[in-house]
Amino acid sequence: MSVLSSKSALLAAAACALVAGHSAIGAPGIPVFSSPDYINSIEAAVAGGDSTLVGGNMGGEGAAKAIDGNLASKYLNFGINDFTRGIDTGFYITPVYGASMIGGVAFATANDNPGRDPLTITIEGSNATTDLTLRANWTMIYSGPSGLLTDPNRQTWGPMQTFANSASYTSYRVLVTERRALLADENSVQYSEAQVYVVPEPAAGLTLLAGSMLGLVRRRKTA
Repeated sequence: MSVLSSKSALLAAAACALVAGHSAIGAPGIPVFSSPDYINSIEAAVAGGDSTLVGGNMGGEGAAKAIDGNLASKYLNFGINDFTRGIDTGFYITPVYGASMIGGVAFATANDNPGRDPLTITIEGSNATTDLTLRANWTMIYSGPSGLLTDPNRQTWGPMQTFANSASYTSYRVLVTERRALLADENSVQYSEAQVYVVPEPAAGLTLLAGSMLGLVRRRKTA
C-alpha cells in the first residue's frame, strides 16, 4: 500500500470512528446526521407543504432519538390525529458542520411492531436560515423507498438507497409517506435511526472519500 493510500485509509477510519453508530454497516458514503445536530419532530407535513412542530418531549422518543447512534432507542410519532396515525410525520434537521450534497439514505428499524416501519419517504433540502416550517424554504431531493421494504429484523439497518442530486443544502426535511401496516392496523410510525449520506463517485476512490471525511472530522471538532 502506498503512503498516500495508507494515510487516506487512516483518515477514513478516524472519521468512521467519529460517527460510529450513526451509519448503516457497510454504507458506501459519509454519514451526515449526528447527535449534536439541531433537530425538530414534525407532523402533518407533506413534501412541498408547511410543517407542524410536535409539542412536548414525546415521552423521550422524539426525533433526537433517530440520530443518537443508538439502535436501542427510537423515534415514535403518532401524527396529529387518529387519521394520520404516523403518516406525514418526520423531522427537519440542520447538521452542525454545514452544507452537504447527499446521494443516499438509510433507516434502521425500532425494537417492536414491524407494522410501524417506514416504507417510503421524501427528503427535501433547504438553505434558509429562518422558519424551516414554511413550504417555500424546501426543495425536493428524493421520493422513494426507505430501504425497509423487506423487514431486516428489529433494531437493524436496512440497505442504503441511492439517488441523483447535484445541489448542496444546510438543512434537510425527512417525511414518512407510507408504513408497513395498513392505516387501521397501527397507530404510529417508528424507527431507531435515520441517516443521509454524501456518496462519492466510484472513480474518486479512497483518497476523495478520506479527504471529505477529514473535513467532516475537523468541522465537528470545532463545532
